[in-house]
Amino acid sequence: MNTLADNQANTPLLESAPTRYPPPYLLLLDLYVVLSNLPSLPGIFLPWRTSNPRAELYPYSLGNLSAILLGGLLILVGLLSLLLLPAWLFLPGVVWLCWFAGLAGVTWVLAWVLNGDEGDVVVSSGRYVRGEGAEEGEDEKWFFVNGVVTGEFWLKGNVDEIERQFGRRVWGVHNRSYGLVLDLLQCLIQRDLRYSSACIRSLYRNLRTALLELDPSSPTISKPKHKKIILLAHSQGALITSLVLDMLYADIPTSLLSRLEVYTFGNASNTFN
Repeated sequence: MNTLADNQANTPLLESAPTRYPPPYLLLLDLYVVLSNLPSLPGIFLPWRTSNPRAELYPYSLGNLSAILLGGLLILVGLLSLLLLPAWLFLPGVVWLCWFAGLAGVTWVLAWVLNGDEGDVVVSSGRYVRGEGAEEGEDEKWFFVNGVVTGEFWLKGNVDEIERQFGRRVWGVHNRSYGLVLDLLQCLIQRDLRYSSACIRSLYRNLRTALLELDPSSPTISKPKHKKIILLAHSQGALITSLVLDMLYADIPTSLLSRLEVYTFGNASNTFN
């Protein structure tokens, strides 16, 4: 007797996969989805007050307050950047270019303060590691990719919290934030135009290295160093993961990829292989 899951698995989709549509159509469709859900965006910043000292919005943390301030400034600059787009119709070219250069410079400075150096991998503290071989990731290696509006301080809190929950050292591949407005724009471009950001390239390098790394204690046998590679991805991080998986499928044997486990939450991707 066929189960509901079997019937669903054997039923073809009524509509074709998103990648079969022209990218401009997908971009406009996603833009409509974003605009129609604008009233829900403030929910990203809820709850406003929390008594949990490990929460990102805990009000008595200097790191949290500085991240919130920088994020607010980047949102303001991002909104001004949107106003700049139609301004080229009536502003002199030199004035428009100066305005653009000024906003780009301010965005870069604020983003650098919020995120640190580009391509950084943030490693959890190691205070909550449990189990033999877990300290250096000998049997398993854990990665995390953050979502939108996450600076270096919050990423450090994320990987420490994951370590606290699972007792494993966690390597956080930083998806740099440029403020909510520009982060959402980047999501649209990555979803529909397959844009390869620095985070995508960094995650690809780190996963590929972990999958191909051999156990140095067995020089005569090609034995993988890690039994499992665990990847956790949130929001835009899941979108980044979907693009990286496509790259890995192209040049990593299936026998090695079978050791990779991927877990996503709040997945922003429109396809996932």
